Amino acid sequence: MTLGGLRYSAGSFVSDSHVELLVPGKDGAAPALLGLKPLERQRQQHSCTVLQDGSVLIAGGLDDNGFQRTTLDDLVIYTPAPLD
Repeated sequence: MTLGGLRYSAGSFVSDSHVELLVPGKDGAAPALLGLKPLERQRQQHSCTVLQDGSVLIAGGLDDNGFQRTTLDDLVIYTPAPLD
């Protein structure tokens, strides 16, 4: 799973809100890349911790839109949709 990060936009790198999940293929099939609901706030340089129930605790990071950089001091729990 990837949560946030950097993307290149208009000549500079900015924070990103995309979430993607790589799902292994069954019986030797190729893996699939699923786009999931984006984060409410774009971020980079944050930490992620997988919790027992499969959700992810996201802590802090930076929100950089190319003009202003904001240090984030929040905690977010991201719960992906079940794959079943």
